[in-house]
Amino acid sequence: MRLLEDLFKSLVVALVVAVLTPVVVAVGSRAATGDWTAWFRSVPWWVWTIACALMIAWVAALLVKRRKARLRQTSGPLIGIVSTPLYGWVEVGRIPYQRVIWVVRLPAPPPWGWSPEEAPGGAGDVDVSTPPRCPLCGTELEESRSFWWGYNWNCVSCGFSKRNRESFYTEVYRVERLARRDLEVHMQARRSQAR
Repeated sequence: MRLLEDLFKSLVVALVVAVLTPVVVAVGSRAATGDWTAWFRSVPWWVWTIACALMIAWVAALLVKRRKARLRQTSGPLIGIVSTPLYGWVEVGRIPYQRVIWVVRLPAPPPWGWSPEEAPGGAGDVDVSTPPRCPLCGTELEESRSFWWGYNWNCVSCGFSKRNRESFYTEVYRVERLARRDLEVHMQARRSQAR
């Protein structure tokens, strides 16, 4: 059973077997009969056809199995503790990243009037909402997994489509870093103007 598992794990083993089988048959034929192709001719053509089909199916099954395993490893985000600010969110900007628009939010100020820049936590409380928005019409994008490469991001309104290696949920952390940097620069500029 372990041998079968190993055969279906390694693409290298599959390719080596596919290449070495005819080589071994040819060498054996040459050693036994003095002719390189005698054993090839003694086996009916349909046996060779079936053998080739099995080799191709083996390599194809291996490729599909490896791809499915990789997709399983990179499945979406783990759902952790979700915290929502007491007074909700206020949109403070939009950032273009990966050819789509990401909405940047901060906790909404309490009714007594803090501005988002002066709110406790400041740039550390930046949140970027998912999913991102279509750059053409502003509609939230849908994400679907591509079989061979990453993800497809599609707009249901205008038909905008984009392929991306990473999911929304991986890219959002990068956008949050950019948004925190932009907000820190903005807050620093306000502080220096106030002096």
